[in-house]
Amino acid sequence: MLYFFIIILFMFFIIRLITPTDAQKAAQSQVKRLDVERQENIKRQEEINSEHRIEKQKEEVRQSEEFRLITEDKTHRENKLSEFCNKSESLVTEIGEIKELNSMVDNFLERIPMNYVMDVNFIHFIDSSLDLELKNEMFDENKHFETWAHPLHIKAKDFYENEFTMFATIIKNKYNIENLLLAKFATNKLLKNNMQSFFALTWERKHKDFFESFDTSKILGIENVVSHYCKIIDIEPKSMVNIGLFTYFIMDKCKINYGDENQEDAFYEYEFLFNYNKNLIEAELESLKLLNFEKKLLNKREEVEYTINDVDLMGGLEFEEFVALMFSKMGYLTRVTKASGDQGIDVIAENNEMKIGIQAKCYSGQVTNTAIQEVVAGINHYNLDKAMVITNSCFSQSAIELAKSNNVILWDRNKMKEKLEEIDFNDMCI
Repeated sequence: MLYFFIIILFMFFIIRLITPTDAQKAAQSQVKRLDVERQENIKRQEEINSEHRIEKQKEEVRQSEEFRLITEDKTHRENKLSEFCNKSESLVTEIGEIKELNSMVDNFLERIPMNYVMDVNFIHFIDSSLDLELKNEMFDENKHFETWAHPLHIKAKDFYENEFTMFATIIKNKYNIENLLLAKFATNKLLKNNMQSFFALTWERKHKDFFESFDTSKILGIENVVSHYCKIIDIEPKSMVNIGLFTYFIMDKCKINYGDENQEDAFYEYEFLFNYNKNLIEAELESLKLLNFEKKLLNKREEVEYTINDVDLMGGLEFEEFVALMFSKMGYLTRVTKASGDQGIDVIAENNEMKIGIQAKCYSGQVTNTAIQEVVAGINHYNLDKAMVITNSCFSQSAIELAKSNNVILWDRNKMKEKLEEIDFNDMCI
């Protein structure tokens, strides 16, 4: 009996062990619920990922199509622009050899102010305006040119909208060009084609004598040509106009060695060559300035110096003799003409390259037109290459304008001061 009771107790104990309690049931329920939620989350995340993959694929397809359309549009635009440019080039080739047209182009170049056309910003503006107008008309755009900070912008804009457009219109009508825009591109190309020879000739007419010693058939070192340029007495060497004309001259007439065979293409680029020359000219002028100063320091003899105040105290004849002395120190053979009947020329200065006639005016007031008229009258009488009027004072505006139209060189008080600082009056070589 006891044995049976023990067995019953043992079985009851086993049943209690294998039967979960309420807490265990709750825990098991919680585990099942969490597992169900986890499965649902996994399924939901897979659905979200699938949606993202689908959206990404759609976006990739959309971007690919958009890129294809952009590429096609770009190619289409480039083809149209290339076709237009080729048409313009063909037109220029067709009409570019017409003498009458080339004469008109040269006359138009002569009308453009030098300080405009020698400025690369001016050329850039014309090119950019043409490109913008072409794109606006060809692709129905309505873009406007951004205002430049450069002070030349307003003048260039006015030139483009007026003189340039009028000239292009004349060419369009005269040579039956189908539209004005094509005529504008052709006009711009014609102007560029003629600029080098036209401005080279402009420089050559004024200063050819200074470069006769150079054999332009040989390759020259640019430093030699620039050094010669800096010795021309009748120009302002740092002037943008003079550097520009000089640049066109050496592009057209000289074979220049820049020390780099790879720069052969860049040689024909005006912008590159202008900046290259400008830097060389500034360096050469600074070198000359230092050299003159060094010569003064090394000269142990009693210094002979003149200031503008010394010049102010001179009489008329004394000033003429002083001007002759100045030019003799610059390497010229000089003589003072007779006081009466001098035909407007007080001093004649000669070297191997040219003969200059000078009228010397030691004044306290303005030098007027009369001096210009007198020196012009003496050009043929003395068979002169150049005429100058030199004063310790200043010139009237009308005298400046008359001198410009007659190619008379003017040295005013400021130029005299500059030359007095440059010239070594202690140099015994005359």
